[in-house]
Formats: sequence, structure tokens, C-alpha cells
Amino acid sequence: KMSQQQQEITLKELKIHSTFLNESLTAVLHTILYVRAPNHIFNTIDHVCIKLFPFTFAKCEQMDQSILSSIETFRQSLFSDGENLRGEIILSFFDQKEHSQYFGLVVRHENIYFERWKIPIVVINQSLTDLLPDSDDSKIYYQSAYDQLHAAIVSIMDAVNSSSDHLPLANYDFEIYVVPPPTVGKKTGTNDVTRLIHSPPLFNSLG
Repeated sequence: KMSQQQQEITLKELKIHSTFLNESLTAVLHTILYVRAPNHIFNTIDHVCIKLFPFTFAKCEQMDQSILSSIETFRQSLFSDGENLRGEIILSFFDQKEHSQYFGLVVRHENIYFERWKIPIVVINQSLTDLLPDSDDSKIYYQSAYDQLHAAIVSIMDAVNSSSDHLPLANYDFEIYVVPPPTVGKKTGTNDVTRLIHSPPLFNSLG
């Protein structure tokens, strides 16, 4: 269920080579989670990218496995637009409400979503193979991915700093949803991938 004050932020579409896909998505997802609950995240380190060196972001170690799982699911969900691969991943934050029924004998839980981040991505290179290091193409696509990732992080900070009136006072959770490909698209992975990644046990209370 959507909150009446729900905010939806759509980041500018990232168009990056598959070589830099994992690091770019990892940086974006970790950054959103970090800035949404900076006082409730532990084991945070400054992570320096390898393929996008020296790009650095705050990595929330207790959420790393959930993010890696969502990225693997995302890669399986990519579909062809004829030239490139496309996909979208959504990071949502929600508050959980309890509703008592039958004189308190039954308690029903309802998720109230108050913020949703949409991350559309175009992946260059349908074979999903990495570029050769130090090649001319590698340098061109590296710079493009680096610049787009920097712009994405800046836009995340701008969005977070613009408004916080919609945030609940109580603790809240998150989930990562990988949008399934359209039926007309050409899917690169299997049909039975799990598309919903919930917050891990160590990170089930934000706010």
C-alpha cells in the first residue's frame, strides 16, 4: 500500500557497459541505503572500486549480500531492445502497520510504502563480457560510466536533502525489487528468478 505522502524518485537512466554494471549498481544502492539511515548502519567502510578506480562510496557491509543477490537477479532480468540490454531495479522503503482482527485473535501486517527509488539502466554489450583492460574502448566506456555514476550519486544527495517530511517517525524497512522484463522483450536469464529482495535480519529496523 502506498502512503499518501509517498515520494518517488527516478534516477536518470544509466547507460553503461556491462564491464562496469556491478560496481555502478552496487555504489548506487549502497549510497541510497546509507543516506537514508546514517545513524543506524554499522560496519560501514569506504569502498574503492576496482574497475571504476578511484571511485569511492560508503559500503554498508551487513547489507552487501542482499545487494549482490539483487544485482545477480537484475542481470538475469535484462532484456534486449534490439541494440542494448535494458532493465530496472527499484529500492523501496516502507513502514509496517499492525491491524488486529477478530477481537485481537488475529494480527495482520501491512506494508505502507513511503519512498521508492527507480533506477533504470541500459547495458551496452549484449554478450555481457568484460572489455580488455587498457583498450581504447575500455577507456571510453570507463570514463562514461565514471561520469554517470558521479552524477547519479550527486542526484541522490540532492533528493535526500530536498525533503524529509514524508519519512515516518517509527522504524522502517526496505526491499529491493527487480522489474521483470516485458513479455515482448528477449530475456537473457531464466524465467523463475526471485525478484524481491527484503532487508536482511541485521538490517530490519531503519529510522
